[in-house]
Amino acid sequence: VDWEGWKQVEWDIHDASQFGTWGGMTGGNMDGTSYNVNSIQLRGAGDNPKNPVTCYIDQLRTAEKIEGLPEANLPPVIEEMPDTNGLSGKAMYLYASYSDPNPNDVLTFSATPDTSGIRIRLYSLTPGKMRVSIKDDYIGTSTILLIATDNGVGELSDTVSFDLRVDFNTSVVCMPESFVVYPNYPNPFNPATTLRFDLPLSENVRVEIFNTKGQRVAVLADQRFEAGSWELNFDASFMSSGVYFYKIIAGENIAVNRMTLLK
Repeated sequence: VDWEGWKQVEWDIHDASQFGTWGGMTGGNMDGTSYNVNSIQLRGAGDNPKNPVTCYIDQLRTAEKIEGLPEANLPPVIEEMPDTNGLSGKAMYLYASYSDPNPNDVLTFSATPDTSGIRIRLYSLTPGKMRVSIKDDYIGTSTILLIATDNGVGELSDTVSFDLRVDFNTSVVCMPESFVVYPNYPNPFNPATTLRFDLPLSENVRVEIFNTKGQRVAVLADQRFEAGSWELNFDASFMSSGVYFYKIIAGENIAVNRMTLLK
């Protein structure tokens, strides 16, 4: 620390030539083991205290005073990353290698995709390790920007980028969010139609057919179905023309729809 006692430091933030200059802090030494920034006072234009001003302090440092020129601070280096491929709905682990010629420097690493369809998680215990998660509905090529920043003097950095090409993953099946029974198709029909429904969870499902008198005339299914979208074909060749109702019971969910058989 290159001054002694208490000093007030002022500079005009509108004057670029004064930016970062702490004038008057020369001569003498401060004794002691710890120091603190006591206060920061800012005045708005025209010395009007009602004008709000926000001040940010970034990386306040203290250093031991030594004679001679300081050691040169060199920028970090990131090795080039090859372009790679991925599948929608999947996650992968990638590793970036970076270093700094100054072994004691502290580095900050970031990885930023150019789309919201890709999320990247970094691991602090394993520098350069990235978990890349790809959304189910994302297809395309994303450029991922990697930056290694030296937190020392000058905040030097190195930047590389690579492309991640994402193809459709045929094994990804989107699970329904709720129980839904769709209208049968075709309707009217002769003699067959298809019943469709969605299950968010694995359930015991019973599908029954009733006539207008409330009499059950057929049972299409009575078994356990896994979560997903399902279709059941109903052949009414043995039935006469008329209006019928199909009832689907899945756990505590019940739905009844109307259909018309025309021969």
